Amino acid sequence: MGDAGLWRVHVHVDDTDAALVVLRELGDPDAVEITPLVSGTDPDATAVVQCASGEGLVTLLRDAGAVVVESSAGRRASIGQVLAALHGSGAGRVLLLPNDSDLVLASEAAAEDARATGLDVVVVPSRSVVQGLAAQAVVDPAADFAESRVVVEQTVAATGYGEVTVASRDADTAAGPCRAGDVLGLVAGEIVEVGDSLDEVARDVVDRLLADGGELVTALGGQDCPDESLDRLAAHVGSRQPAPEITVHQGGFAPALLLLGVE
Repeated sequence: MGDAGLWRVHVHVDDTDAALVVLRELGDPDAVEITPLVSGTDPDATAVVQCASGEGLVTLLRDAGAVVVESSAGRRASIGQVLAALHGSGAGRVLLLPNDSDLVLASEAAAEDARATGLDVVVVPSRSVVQGLAAQAVVDPAADFAESRVVVEQTVAATGYGEVTVASRDADTAAGPCRAGDVLGLVAGEIVEVGDSLDEVARDVVDRLLADGGELVTALGGQDCPDESLDRLAAHVGSRQPAPEITVHQGGFAPALLLLGVE
């Protein structure tokens, strides 16, 4: 209803961000209210919501009990999608792991909106999905929520993370110049190696992650990572003295070739 160009609009949508974009294209919306329509929430239940991409990786997280918001570097989840997952978890207490440094602020915004509707949401600012996997392994849904939060935060903080990817353009890096197509090794988001071999760069990254010790290595292969490279990396880790345990999975994500975690 409306009068003289002023209208009151009520809509039901799955993506609130997209609806707001359309409204702003049509005019200047005022007094916008967003109300999630939620039923069946157990106020005493605990859930974990994680952001990830890749069929294999998403399946790993879901099988471990996480609610997964599909999000990738090329198509990051919106605030509305994260908010929908928080409410869709069916739990009154939620641990939210963005698993991406560029998704932390959106996760905080979604958590703030969810808290306004009565959910108890804690954002654990994980920067890599290998931290999320480590955290999922220690979650006890029956434990006290405050204790679960501490355990998850400590696990994320104690999990070192690295990545092997391919340079998309020529650039100067902290490890020297690179050209488009070079293989890059990153530790904690910083480029530490430039090379032309996935296997060699992967070995360098895992050795750097293990330099201060570690008992468990997690290697997640992207959609362009050959199984043989994962096998050779596992053999390299097994040759160390003492040899850490290593778990290997095909994650199916892109564009990273390989994600590495050390606990």
